[in-house]
Amino acid sequence: PVTGKVVSNTIEGQTWHALEQINSAMKQAGSSLKNLVKMTTYLKDMNDYQGYRDTERKYFLEHAPELVEEPIASTVIQVASLPNEEFLIEIEAIGIF
Repeated sequence: PVTGKVVSNTIEGQTWHALEQINSAMKQAGSSLKNLVKMTTYLKDMNDYQGYRDTERKYFLEHAPELVEEPIASTVIQVASLPNEEFLIEIEAIGIF
């Protein structure tokens, strides 16, 4: 987030990194992933949908298994572009304390 540089050129790598950032932000706010209530995911290419979902599932199994058992509300949208042309994904997350 500090440099704005892309950490991976794959949907899996970028998804994992985005979820790490969300996890970190939730912890810094004194909360946790189990308190996520909604995620909106913006994909540059809907062909990356399955890679995104598979990685999201893997991440949650490792860090918040309750979100696999009881998924939160989510929306996935294909967009024409993202802030950096190398970005494949952007995730907006809403959580509570």
